[in-house]
Amino acid sequence: MKLTYINNAGILVDWGAARMMIDAIQFYNSRFSDPLPEEIWDDMLEGSGDLRNVEYLAATHVHPDHISPSGVVEYMQHNRVKGLILPQASWNDISERAGDEGVEMPEKFILTDEGGETELEGGAVLRWFRTPHIGNNFRFVSNYCLCIEHAGSSVLLTGDAEPERDYFEESGIESCTLCLTNPMFFTDITGRQTLRELSPRLIIYHQPEPAGENVALFRHTERELQRCANRFDQLEIFRVPFETIEI
Repeated sequence: MKLTYINNAGILVDWGAARMMIDAIQFYNSRFSDPLPEEIWDDMLEGSGDLRNVEYLAATHVHPDHISPSGVVEYMQHNRVKGLILPQASWNDISERAGDEGVEMPEKFILTDEGGETELEGGAVLRWFRTPHIGNNFRFVSNYCLCIEHAGSSVLLTGDAEPERDYFEESGIESCTLCLTNPMFFTDITGRQTLRELSPRLIIYHQPEPAGENVALFRHTERELQRCANRFDQLEIFRVPFETIEI
């Protein structure tokens, strides 16, 4: 599998026979997120690269820095999409907007709170499980960790998961080839230990720019990255759009 960083929390997973774009279509600008750059969005709609005609679009949760329902509908107007992998609320919103625009909805995969798994095109398997969103202010929001397995390799994306060990132990996922997580999960001691038990390889993404209130988090993440480097076989940060890694 090849993973390509898009921006913010956006990731493209390519297993040869099909691709999945996760948390990529969003235009939200806030302390913890940067909107999708206009040139990347234009490439999604009119270009000829890997971001066109992606078979599966997915979102780990409903927050606007992870999914724009109107953006998903516009993407479907310009591309062939085979399936949407979403929380129920996002599916409902997109389905209503698509109906208003006369856009046909693709196959439905609803991320349910009890977790589950489904087969995807080309022999891939998607498994998911729910955690609360990180932070006391957002614990009421369901976050879905996504694990994609193909040809003996697997990648786990934690989204904005709360770093509580129990949710991961109860998921039934005992190990994976690579984990992707955000800086707040990584800098939490319990979260970092949980991921180390799952995989010796860790990529940090969704790293905010080192400005204003984010400077402290940015510096803390960088210090922990250096301090913990010898505890993982691979420990890196996705910093620039279109960085890739193969597993």
